[in-house]
Amino acid sequence: MTTVTLTDRVVVPEAVLCKEIDGETVVLNLDSGVYFGLDAVATDMWRGLQTGVPLNEVASTLETSYAVEPAVLRADLLQLVNQLIAKGLVTVAPPG
Repeated sequence: MTTVTLTDRVVVPEAVLCKEIDGETVVLNLDSGVYFGLDAVATDMWRGLQTGVPLNEVASTLETSYAVEPAVLRADLLQLVNQLIAKGLVTVAPPG
């Protein structure tokens, strides 16, 4: 498994759907039946991931919304991305 870095981008496979309810999100892979619940902060991260920009840009945008050390936010973002990859809910985009 390749290590995800902040210069990577992720994509959401076609079989993955999400539904936001009251600031929280459920992400579901229709092919595997795997789902994952996101709290309000992870929901904001998810929104950023869906834009297709590199993870460092997602983190920079989130830093304007949360009073947290940038290194902590970036570590949390990478942890979430790795969990989503492991569950087949996002994939690392090809370079370019």
